[in-house]
Amino acid sequence: MIELLLVVVIIILATTIAGVQFGRSMNGAQLRTSVRAVVAMNKYARSQAVLSQKHMVLLYDSNLNKLELFTLKQSSDAVSQDRFDQFGGGSTTYVEEEDQETGEVTIDQQNYKSRRLEDKVGIADFEVDIEDLYEEEGVFWVNYYPNGMCDGHTFSLVHENGRRADITVETITGDLKVEMEP
Repeated sequence: MIELLLVVVIIILATTIAGVQFGRSMNGAQLRTSVRAVVAMNKYARSQAVLSQKHMVLLYDSNLNKLELFTLKQSSDAVSQDRFDQFGGGSTTYVEEEDQETGEVTIDQQNYKSRRLEDKVGIADFEVDIEDLYEEEGVFWVNYYPNGMCDGHTFSLVHENGRRADITVETITGDLKVEMEP
């Protein structure tokens, strides 16, 4: 009888330990998946800018934990962001100071891509290598240019359990460097 009770206790302990390890593994997987999404979106933005010979804009939305990639219908406006604004449904449009009749330059829907980060993963500590940080209410604007360059930037993806991945995107080459905490 004691042997049976001992076996049951051992099974319960093993199940508890396995459950805790599985939870940690899922948290790490969410962070790694978000890092892969960011890396893929940056590489895609650079390649599309070079292939289409148009400015691509990558938005990091720290409020919605979302990345948005698009070209502007008037690509010459991509380098002069005075401000940008939100309109319905979380889609972003660029607004320049009283341009023509409406003041808006809309995004090219054919080249629009959007990707949400995993739940429990957020964007933090965003910095751009240029003098003016294009940021409004937690949305960060990064240009990718037809010559393959971009606005170099550094930021972190942070899981709610405290684990983080620091990501740096180089200005000239567009190369990404990812450092994940163990």
